[in-house]
Amino acid sequence: MMRYELSLWNSIRGFTLVELMVVLAIIGILAALAIPIYQDHVNATQVRILYAEVAGYKTVVEEKIADGKKAISNEELGFMQPRLADPVATFVTFGPDGTVILSLLMGGTANASLTGVSISTIRSVSGIWRCTIDGSSAAGWKDRYRPVDC
Repeated sequence: MMRYELSLWNSIRGFTLVELMVVLAIIGILAALAIPIYQDHVNATQVRILYAEVAGYKTVVEEKIADGKKAISNEELGFMQPRLADPVATFVTFGPDGTVILSLLMGGTANASLTGVSISTIRSVSGIWRCTIDGSSAAGWKDRYRPVDC
């Protein structure tokens, strides 16, 4: 009976310290590669979300312009402050030449590397909208964050 117990005890083995260290090193290498890629996806998504929120107001602005409005307050527009943007007093700006600019500045809960990115949609006098994104004042801006239609 004693031999049986000894042979059973000898057959149970665990991992050696070297094996565990190799596994930890592999996990560390994978994490070092994956985390920056993940952060890039998060940043790009935040830019696209804020752009979609800005662009979502184009229809309401078009309706107000069709009604003959030359100035639109945030309340008239139904503007809700996005969490990814810095607070703004005026979301819609009418230019002297008849252009209309919807603009927000990234801040709020956005990634710190995106703080300062300006996202705007500009309506020309002829009624054509175009998107502009200025990331020059953001520390972590990369052109690949730009939405496809900008």
